[in-house]
Amino acid sequence: MTNLKHFEIDYQSSLDFVDICSWNVESSLIMLGDKISLSDLNRFFKRWIKGSNPKLEELSILWDTKFIPNWNILLKGLKTIETEEDGEEEDDYDDEERGAKKYIIKNVHGISAIIKVMHSGGDCGVVKFILKN
Repeated sequence: MTNLKHFEIDYQSSLDFVDICSWNVESSLIMLGDKISLSDLNRFFKRWIKGSNPKLEELSILWDTKFIPNWNILLKGLKTIETEEDGEEEDDYDDEERGAKKYIIKNVHGISAIIKVMHSGGDCGVVKFILKN
């Protein structure tokens, strides 16, 4: 993909998050039908920290799950800082009710991003990755 502003994938059954590292997009929304590999997503964030996806400004991933994901798998080795800050101007959901947590990570270029994770009443898991100004 070359220089896309926005890319969206709806209900993809299997997606390799390591491949996302080669996408050259500013914003992406990925909706998965069932489960997600938090280990793969962790590898994606580690690659971002090392400099991949330099144009990426926002990544939203939604998937169906009845179980609360183990966010420790996602955050393992990322050197995160938990925060109350929000990278969005508008937030449609009450973060406290949805069990949202936000973490800051920084890449080798000194760019910070917020990873926002939440589980909404057993219906879906959400991961948001938003560059911090």
